[in-house]
Amino acid sequence: MLCLVFQVELLKKEVNEMVMKRMMKTEDDKLVMFRQQTAIVANKKSSLLEKIRELRGDLSRAKEDVVEKKGMAQKFRGDVSLNEDEFKEYVKALRVKSTRYKQMKAHLNYLKEESTVLSKTLYILDQGLKSSELDLVMRIAADPNQTKVSKEVKIMQVI
Repeated sequence: MLCLVFQVELLKKEVNEMVMKRMMKTEDDKLVMFRQQTAIVANKKSSLLEKIRELRGDLSRAKEDVVEKKGMAQKFRGDVSLNEDEFKEYVKALRVKSTRYKQMKAHLNYLKEESTVLSKTLYILDQGLKSSELDLVMRIAADPNQTKVSKEVKIMQVI
């Protein structure tokens, strides 16, 4: 492809040289200078048009590559890439969730601490109740004014 383009350029240069030689032979013509300038401008124009075509081809290939790579990325990730606004909304929602999580975690830790304190208090109260019952039973058993049956009834009531 590049060889053909190179050959075309060489042929264009040869044609332009032949045109210039022909113009030089007819120097008496007053328009020779203008014809030369026109030929130069035409050559520049054609070369610029060729560059534009090449750049447009490169651009279209690059666009095709981008579309292909987006398709591959979507295939691997399973979702479409986010634009700037969608990403900002995602970050905002993530911050809200994070804040909510921290609040709930702090509340859960508070409830755990409270549960620990209450279970210790319950244990202390149970121990106190058992010792009080035992003390009461001992007092009843040690009372010489009561009969054995009345002592047993009172002990059963305590328990």
